[in-house]
Amino acid sequence: GILGSGRRPDGCGVCGGDDSTCHLVSGNLTDRGGPLGYQKILSIPAGATQLQIAQLRPSSNYLALRGPGGQSIINGNWAVDPPGSYTASGTVFLYNRPSREEGKGESLSAKGPTTQPVDVYVIFQEENPGIFYQYIISSVLPDLGSTTPEPHFPQLQPEILRVEPPPASMPRPARTPGTLQRQVRIPQMHAPPHPRTPLGSPAGYWKQVGHSECSASCGKGVWRPIFLCISRESGEELDEHSCAMGARPPVPLEPCHGPPCPPYWEAGEWTSCSSSCGSGTQ
Repeated sequence: GILGSGRRPDGCGVCGGDDSTCHLVSGNLTDRGGPLGYQKILSIPAGATQLQIAQLRPSSNYLALRGPGGQSIINGNWAVDPPGSYTASGTVFLYNRPSREEGKGESLSAKGPTTQPVDVYVIFQEENPGIFYQYIISSVLPDLGSTTPEPHFPQLQPEILRVEPPPASMPRPARTPGTLQRQVRIPQMHAPPHPRTPLGSPAGYWKQVGHSECSASCGKGVWRPIFLCISRESGEELDEHSCAMGARPPVPLEPCHGPPCPPYWEAGEWTSCSSSCGSGTQ
């Protein structure tokens, strides 16, 4: 707060500090990955600063971010958002997706501090190319009336967590990589075979009766088949518990097409000033 004091903020943001009030949490996630779809890979607590998450090389996988309660922040609901700034959890997250020609994977970053915990996911469509992460978190524990010294904070060794795993009998389907576009770009996946109905199955069976609305109002998108539990005798709809839950058909995404998306204006660079001195326009 004094001009010429010579003090500088340390890595923890403390004026004249010695980096003792916080610590760096970092690592590389090198697990091959789980089944296709959303997989949680990292939980970042509230109060984190200088967040960085980056794929180590280009891939057909996408980073995604969710807040408390699973609320989507970036790349939720099977839609891929454009690169840019997204405000959430008290900070601004920068989502970057370089072109493949640059040889860099996509990344998320934020200065923080976060006011709520956030979870990092990956939409897996191929094996994990490796993901680097780091953030800074305070070492000062809240005063709980205890004089117990703070334990040493170990380096995280996170595991890629399986989210909504398919039945064990379902093979991992093949995948054709998608191409960049502004609409949803989850590529087409071959639907896995429907599992057989187990012996002693209940009175109902799963039947496809339609599909959800297309995820894109124009251009390419995806939709999900809709299954209902149908009575084997009357053909009427039953409660889903009347069907074998373990034999519930997988719900693969299928491509859908809307009308062509209209062109749009996008701001470019400023021109040079119309005057070399005095007032001008650009």
